Amino acid sequence: MELIPPHTTTYKLTAEDESGQAATAATTVLVGPPRTKLLEVSVNKIEVKKGEMVTLCFKAVNATSYDVGRLRPAAVNSPGHACFADFPQQTKTYKVQVSGPGGTDSEKVTVKVQ
Repeated sequence: MELIPPHTTTYKLTAEDESGQAATAATTVLVGPPRTKLLEVSVNKIEVKKGEMVTLCFKAVNATSYDVGRLRPAAVNSPGHACFADFPQQTKTYKVQVSGPGGTDSEKVTVKVQ
């Protein structure tokens, strides 16, 4: 049987053996907004020469906003998918964070500069 509770609900199950001894267990299903989740964070290269262009992209679900530091979108731009261009002068760790009603999720990726 499939149940889809409209709000947080506790379900109890009681089982009784042949002698009348009962055992009870309970579980609570928390209902809320769907979880905000990064599906993918990618860079076109993980090692570049000083000043060479790096493209950083991400895909997410249930996101209403994102933060990647001071980078500005270079292509596709929505809370669930965006790409950025950068020209790092030294090894750099990029952090992508997405937020939504279901929380936040983040991931880091490092690009090594030769």
